[in-house]
Amino acid sequence: MNIYFFGWPSELGGAGTKLAHLLRLLRGEFEITVVPTVEKEAADTRWQQRIEALGARWMRFEQLPPQLEGWGVLLCNHLMIRPGTLGELRRRGLRLAWSNEMMWTTREELGPLAFGQFDAVLYVSPEQRTALEPQYLHMLTGLRPPAPERVDERATEGWLAGRRVRWVMTGNYIDPAEFPFHERPRGTPPRPLVVGRLSRADADKFPEKFPESYAGLGLKDARFRVMGWGGKIAEQWPRKRFDGRWELLPPCAEPTAAFLQSLDLFVYELGASCCESWGRAVVEAMLTGAVPLVPADRRHHLHALVPHGQAGFHCATRAEFGHYARRLEADDALRLKMSRQARAWAEKKLCNTEEHRERWRRLFHGGAG
Repeated sequence: MNIYFFGWPSELGGAGTKLAHLLRLLRGEFEITVVPTVEKEAADTRWQQRIEALGARWMRFEQLPPQLEGWGVLLCNHLMIRPGTLGELRRRGLRLAWSNEMMWTTREELGPLAFGQFDAVLYVSPEQRTALEPQYLHMLTGLRPPAPERVDERATEGWLAGRRVRWVMTGNYIDPAEFPFHERPRGTPPRPLVVGRLSRADADKFPEKFPESYAGLGLKDARFRVMGWGGKIAEQWPRKRFDGRWELLPPCAEPTAAFLQSLDLFVYELGASCCESWGRAVVEAMLTGAVPLVPADRRHHLHALVPHGQAGFHCATRAEFGHYARRLEADDALRLKMSRQARAWAEKKLCNTEEHRERWRRLFHGGAG
């Protein structure tokens, strides 16, 4: 079966990173073509070579044949939602799947949904489905149903508004080989515990009282590393507020895996308005062996990624972030045990290759509405 991904892989950004790992996941299973959206992507010879090395091909939109078959997939690619573009792809024979990736709907996606240009909607988590589905149903039926308190977490696929649009829970896949486990050193002789985080340079991703949230963990001896620093967050928290314990790195200053391997704890407190639909950085950290401390707030999907007390901790308050961080600082054996368990859980439960392939098979072989 032919699969066309409209977008471009990258090492930075949710949709681009997701596509990079999907190419690894689905190689050999489907005939894959990557279609760049803008000229900058079409001129990216490094990723062109990588795509071809993975057994896929890339092709500009204007080079697509007049007759197409199979599926086209848009991963949060609003630039492709242009007047006539989706209709043209459907006229040529493609079925289209849309994945929002975020926790809010956008004006661009709702129109094509209402006019039947998407055959399938993809969700990454039950939390995302809870947030998005009421608005999708409103556009399909003209009714505004109340948001459900909780969707069935066991459901993996279904139909929106009867049989008009299919939905499939595809989740997110991360290739474990791209984030090798790193055995952390013991604290004897004493060494600073390395605490850090990785996210895009978005102030909403950071707690309101940052950097005090890290400094206030109450650790005896710690270093703090943050990658993804710059832009408005650098303006909001000027460097004069950071002492010598801090390293503030711009995006991609280090390879992501190497950065995460340098951390003992991945402390991921978030801004009050931020909701994570999945939590890619948390899983990447777990794969390398960094122990995650995440919000217990069930608006996020983060609690479903981290088994509390086994591979990390859920923290309902700032005091709990400090409590668990100090516990891991004081107990070397526990920290190292949880580091290994974080890798094992992420590799076997969150990034199981065959389970993720089966989710995409269900989408591509399950037909349209």
